[in-house]
Amino acid sequence: MPGETGGTSNEVGGSVEGSTVFQAGYIGSINTGAAASVPVRLTDALPPRPTGLVGRARELAVLQRFLDPSVRPETPALALAGPGGVGKTSLALEAAYRARDKGWLRGRILHLDVRAHGADTIQSVPPLLQALLRQLGLPGPELPSLRASLEQEWRAALRREKEGLLILVEDVVDPEQLRSLVPGDDHHRLLVTSRTRPEVPGVGVFTVDKLSPKASLALLRDGLPDQEFDESTLLEVAEHCSHLPHSLRFAATRLREPATVVADFIDALRTPDDRLTELGLTPLYDASYALLDERDGRLLHLLSVHPGADFDADAAAALGGTTVSEARRALHRLCDTYFLEWTRTEGRFRFHDLMWQYTRNRWAAQGSREESGEAQERLLLSHAARAADASGGWLDQERHAAVALAAFGVEIGRYAAVDGLATPFIVHLTRQVQLVDALHLLRYAVIAAHERRDHAREAELLVTMSRTYRAAGLHEDARACAEAAHLVRIRIGVFSPEFDDELAEHSAARGDDGAAAHHYARAARTWERRGRRDKAAVSWSGLGRAWGALGRPDRAAWALERAAAAAEETGDLAVAARARLDLAQVMPFGSRDLATEHLRRGLHLARHSGDVTVTIELLTRLSEVYADEDLIEKADELIASALDLVESHRLYRTEVELQIARVRRAKPSGRPREPVARQHENGGADSSPTQAPSPPVFRPNPHERVVLARLYALPALSALWALGWLGHGTLTEGPVGIWLLYVGWTGAGFEYTRHVWRRSRGNRFEDVMVRYGLWGHAVCCGGLVAMAAADGLWVGAAGAALLLGAQLIWGAQPLLRRTTRSTHR
Repeated sequence: MPGETGGTSNEVGGSVEGSTVFQAGYIGSINTGAAASVPVRLTDALPPRPTGLVGRARELAVLQRFLDPSVRPETPALALAGPGGVGKTSLALEAAYRARDKGWLRGRILHLDVRAHGADTIQSVPPLLQALLRQLGLPGPELPSLRASLEQEWRAALRREKEGLLILVEDVVDPEQLRSLVPGDDHHRLLVTSRTRPEVPGVGVFTVDKLSPKASLALLRDGLPDQEFDESTLLEVAEHCSHLPHSLRFAATRLREPATVVADFIDALRTPDDRLTELGLTPLYDASYALLDERDGRLLHLLSVHPGADFDADAAAALGGTTVSEARRALHRLCDTYFLEWTRTEGRFRFHDLMWQYTRNRWAAQGSREESGEAQERLLLSHAARAADASGGWLDQERHAAVALAAFGVEIGRYAAVDGLATPFIVHLTRQVQLVDALHLLRYAVIAAHERRDHAREAELLVTMSRTYRAAGLHEDARACAEAAHLVRIRIGVFSPEFDDELAEHSAARGDDGAAAHHYARAARTWERRGRRDKAAVSWSGLGRAWGALGRPDRAAWALERAAAAAEETGDLAVAARARLDLAQVMPFGSRDLATEHLRRGLHLARHSGDVTVTIELLTRLSEVYADEDLIEKADELIASALDLVESHRLYRTEVELQIARVRRAKPSGRPREPVARQHENGGADSSPTQAPSPPVFRPNPHERVVLARLYALPALSALWALGWLGHGTLTEGPVGIWLLYVGWTGAGFEYTRHVWRRSRGNRFEDVMVRYGLWGHAVCCGGLVAMAAADGLWVGAAGAALLLGAQLIWGAQPLLRRTTRSTHR
């Protein structure tokens, strides 16, 4: 300035409108105090060139092509769309500077920040056009105020510009504003940034995504030239920043602080509730949220309650209490504002970057716990209804949500919904070897059945849980569940085919194949009489394995053929495939072709059933057959398929690798091979003991008193009854021998019954004694009471009737209750 040495002097010429002259290297928005408070910018005055722009080669190439005057663009306008903080403005400015450096921009550059997410936003079309027209040199007082007149003036001004203009407008949200700016031809270029995905004719949309991990690491290192950080720490910081350039630059600034402050900052980033505040993103997201209408804002809050990683329109409708079509339209609007994003699976959505945590924090501060609970309950009921007929793909996508919803259902007492939700997921996840999720759902389903006092269902689920624990290699937990299931069976007090299946499984596990065959045969016959062919198929299959272990291949083949036929008839393809595999194992050596046909048929069924474990076993067994026939190419093809399944489901490779080694060493030996192990001891990569839930064994066990009564109190009552009649016969000089025989018969009947409850081996004589112990004795007792009453022994008859009633409470009531429940179902 004049009078100063070493300074800088400027000379300003021309006329001045108003009374104030502003001077600066770069002038942002200025309020001159005029009636229309409109941001004014200097012509050809771009904001400073951004620094530290990395990992944007693809995006810059797209922008360079759009700005290249030798290339005709598809549209005269291009919108850079994306969430706040993703770096849209930096990209637009860098592209403008590069285009100017190359001499592409012979005309002027107009730049305006609409600040749609700021306090001093341009809220309508007229102020926007007035600001740009001033930059083109039109005097402010002469500009019209009506929108139509301003749009005409804007188009006329563009036509007067012989050299192409670059019109760079930041933070546009209103589609009407954008529509009014679109040039009539490609002589000029309009480049805008927006946090929404505009749908305006003549405007192309290019979505700016977050940085790659490699680019994020480079950006952090660029901001830390003098600091030494190991790569793992920087990658962790980048992950917490969701690879957003805005957050990464902010984090780089914080990482330049003293070591203790840096350590506290990194610890804060690891806490989801503190992360947004530490990265300075809350005001950015608040501004975006403020533009949502009330309905979309409410739905966004309720979507944050969804426990899964992503969701579909049906889930959104359940959470919001709206129709599916309304929810789908709202989801698309939220995607257009970058609160949500589409996933690679059609029809599914998820929260964008850190938006889920922001929405959760906002809901915790402003939302209602009651409304949140009601939304989760609606989602639970919706998922329970959908699960029964859902496809495998949906069950895979919703498995984590199902576990969380089952836990919530148990918490609020929605036990029937928990069972309806869990059952289809358990079947599917077990077949897909997703054992940890299956175990969690089984645990909640057991608790729900226990609380509903549906002890038959509780026992069934505990047995399934025991098998699943065994498949995951958790044998102690498997035994705990098996013992708990046995206690429940005793409490029920009914010798059902389910109990026979359980006794058979227990016998097979301890190597007593004869007892296993006995119980499986009885269960299969009972299921057939009841018309439950699906259940009978499982029992026939177990019977076939038991006969095979006893060295009776003819009987084993007969039982397995029945199992395969019943399973295919009822649509249980996994059981049918298992039966075909076992059939191939028991075929004699001369029936190699028939065994191979069983394996091929079993493999076809297994692939359609979705049971991963059975499919892998059939692939490995059939590959051995081909190797024995010197068809090594076919064998390797099957092994490759098995390895693909192992890899995709993250199973342990040990067994399959051993099978590969056996196949490649294989030489035709003239004798059948040893059977392939039928059960992988470990499930998926998540099936580690530290991640599996503990068994749902209740302490103190509410079943123990009932069990003790059934094992000891009932026989004691029966003994008292029989001894009473023996005394009566002695005092009345009646047939004492008959009463002695009756005492012995009663004692033997109930002793055999106790043996069965305690998992005895079982045989036909024992079956007869058990049936007498439960029902024959009660019938005899009823007859004796009638005899006593007929003889006028009213006191003895009354006492005997009380003892009979006590026995029937423990004996007949469980059967009646079970029959009632079966009829209700």
